[in-house]
Order: sequence, then C-alpha cells, then structure tokens
Amino acid sequence: MARACPDRARVNYFLGLAYAECQNYPQALESLREAVTICSDYPEALYQRGLIYFALGNFQFAIADFNYALHLYSQFYGGTGFDTVGSTIDTIEGIVGDFCSPLSERQQALQDRVALAKLHNDRGLAHEKWGDSEAAVADFNRAVRYDPDFAAAYVHCGNVYYECGNYDAAIDSFGCALVVAPDSSAIVYRRGLARAARGRATEAIADFNHSIALNPDCAKVYLHRGITHMQTGNWIEAVADYERAIWLDPESECAYLQRGLAYHELGDFEGAIADYNRSLELNPDLYHAFESRERAHKSLEASWEPVPTPDDFKSVAAKAYLYRGIESIRIGNQRGAIADFDHALAIVPDNVEALYNRSIAYNKLNDCEAAIADLRRILQLHPDFGNAADRMFQLQLEFNSHKFRFGTILHPISRHWQVWFALHGRYVTCVFASGERSLAESVRGQLETALDARELDAARAIVEVIGNVESIDGSLPVDPLPDNSVEQIERRMRRFA
Repeated sequence: MARACPDRARVNYFLGLAYAECQNYPQALESLREAVTICSDYPEALYQRGLIYFALGNFQFAIADFNYALHLYSQFYGGTGFDTVGSTIDTIEGIVGDFCSPLSERQQALQDRVALAKLHNDRGLAHEKWGDSEAAVADFNRAVRYDPDFAAAYVHCGNVYYECGNYDAAIDSFGCALVVAPDSSAIVYRRGLARAARGRATEAIADFNHSIALNPDCAKVYLHRGITHMQTGNWIEAVADYERAIWLDPESECAYLQRGLAYHELGDFEGAIADYNRSLELNPDLYHAFESRERAHKSLEASWEPVPTPDDFKSVAAKAYLYRGIESIRIGNQRGAIADFDHALAIVPDNVEALYNRSIAYNKLNDCEAAIADLRRILQLHPDFGNAADRMFQLQLEFNSHKFRFGTILHPISRHWQVWFALHGRYVTCVFASGERSLAESVRGQLETALDARELDAARAIVEVIGNVESIDGSLPVDPLPDNSVEQIERRMRRFA
C-alpha cells in the first residue's frame, strides 16, 4: 500500500526484513521503526514489525501494529476504519470483478486481498496468544472471507474452538480446511481429535486411519487412535497402536502409560507394571501411573475393583508421596520427607495427613513457625482435629519460650571464641569474637541479661547489645562458621528442646 513512501523508508523496510531473516530482531525493529517514522502510512512496515513482536512474544505490541496496518488498508479502499471489513471486501471484489480494469490493477487487488487475509490471520494468532479467543475467531473468519482458500486460517479457527471445548464448531472448521487441503494428514488428525472429544469414536478412528494413510510415521496419531480404540473396548487394537507409537517415539511416557492400561484390561498385570515403571522413569510426576501401578500390583494378588476417576488417580499418587515421606521421617531424612509432602499437597492441596506429617518434619528441623503454619491450616480445614490443636499449643509454648538462644563456640579455623545467638532455634549468627574465652562468655552473659530485662522487646535488646560489643577491648573480626559447626549448634539446641 505504501506506494508514495520515500525511498529512504523503503530502504529501511527492506533492511528490517534482512535483519529479521538473520533473526537479528533488535536491529530489525530499529530499521522498521525508522521506516515508519519516515513514512507513517506504511502498512507493510507496520505488519512486519508486528510479526517480529509476535516472534518475541510481545503479543500486545503485535496486535497494536496489526491494528494500524489494517486501518491503513481500509483507508486505501475508502473505509472508515479497519473494522469496516464488509465494505473493504466489496471494494476489492469490485476491482477484481471488473474485467475492464487494467490487468495490473486487478492483480494488485488480488494481492492486497491475500495480504489482508494474512494480516487478519496473524492478528488472530496474536489475539489467541494474548488469551482473547473471541477476537481470534473473528479474525480467522475475516481471513477466510478475504481468501476462501486460506486453509491455515480454518485450522487456526478450529484449534481455538477445540481449546474452548466447542468441538462441533472445531469439526466444521477442520472440515472447511480439508476442502482446501484434502491431503493434509495434520488437518485430518486434528479433526479426528475433535471428533473423539465429541464422543464420535467411529468417525474419529476413520480420520486417524486416513491421517496414517497420508503419513504413516506420526507417533501421536497412533497414540490417539489407540486411546479411541480403548474408549470402544478394543484393547488388542489399542496395544498394537501403542506399540507402533513407542517404536516411532521411544520417549513417549504417555504411550507407555496407555499401553499399561490396555495390558491391565487384558489381564497382563506384569506387562502393565513394567509399562507404568517405564512411564514413571520418563516422567516421575505422571500421577496416573502411580494409581495404575498400584491397581496392577493388587490385581496380581487378588481381585481389585478399578476406580478410574481423575480424583482417585490424584488421591493414590498423593498417598504414594505421603507414605514415602513418613518413612523418610523415620529414618531421619526430614528434608526429603518435606519434599514428598510438598508433592502430595501439590496434587491434593487439602491433604490433612500430609500437612500434619509435614509439621512433624518441620518441628524436627526446629522450624516451629512452619510447623505451626501447617497445623493452623489443618484447623482451618477441620476445626475438630484435636491432635492438631494440642500439638499447635505445645509448639507455640516452645516457640515463645525459646525465641532466642545464646552460646559460645571455638571457631575451628581461626581458633577464636565466638558468641552466637539463634532465633527460634534457627538463623545461627555470630556477633562477637575474642581470643579469650572469658571475654566471650562475658558478652554472651550481656546478651542473656539484656533479654531478661526486656522480655517484651527482645529483638531491640539484642540489637542494642550487638551495637556495643564491637567496641570492647579484645574484640576480633567475626568469621563465618563452617556448616558442620552450625549443625553442631543446631543439634545442641534440639537436645535442649
């Protein structure tokens, strides 16, 4: 459209394209910005800059540039704004349909029509990424009004409908795309997914068959055909599809999990367990595999009624982390236990057992604050949970009575006596050092005396003493304690508690 732009603007425009081709996006943006500065009515430059913003993930800026480029296009065709799509299309179709017009004018109108379709399609993608599904669908529909043979726009529209759960509209959009591109295995596959999600298993399998005929080496098509076979109870056909998917993609944890489920239904529990183990090796957080593996183990021992709801899958996975966390507490691995309880709570946030046991692990690490927070959460969920109330009361007493603790320690490297204090049994901090143990003990005594004198404002008492100790004759630089010395102090405090 920028037929009247100065040569300098066009040079910057093509320079921007060259930089973009080399993925030098900062220079590309600068060149395109210069082109737009020189010639503000330059829709091609705005469009290309929008594409670069899109590639960089700045979708809001991309939409702004696409908006203005469309505004300029519509002004060229006599519209009053970039939303006057109907009149713009009519104007272009009038030029294209007027065979008395010069050939160059008709060709230019056709090119502009395709350009407008691309621009609407790209703005639709930006709207989709920005989270505005409604605006995205509107743009994709405008794109195919400009160019009815624009298969990608139909597909993008179908994808948005699919993600929004409007499977009938998705099926229709993918069908329109297949009218334009009947030999696209990817589009046939997408329509198969939508049909499967809609519960039309027979039609979905037909689409997957067609997609495989067009492209026999796509693992995900076999995977989803297998899943659809399982929905109709065709376990043997499902296993065959999963085996093909694994052969094409040996790292597909989903294919191993699904094949394990099919083996389970066929009574091959050992094969199912092997597949569940492999899926967990590939993805340790695949909680469906925990539940399925437990069912398979129990089926080897006795009859077991499957409970295939997502909530039950989550419950069993949370239990697996919970039980491992409890065992970790027993062997003294408190941090490992906390990590397992964290996993359990990520799956089931209101898991009271995980909260209670995590509070025990926190307490063993002398982290009373975190332990009390977990107990308080339990009482919010279950006010009648007596153990939590009693335990929280006990911890609060300990927490308040042992707010500050003091001591002296011989630094293992400098061999100086250092005075330390800890808040709530943690945050071991040294505040004074001396070559004379008696002087260090005197400073420790000052800390203790200051705390006794100002019980209600202990923190201020500690700050005042720390501010004075550096001026004491015989004061030496305070060196950080090695980790093993800090652990020694923490063990001493745990024995004291």
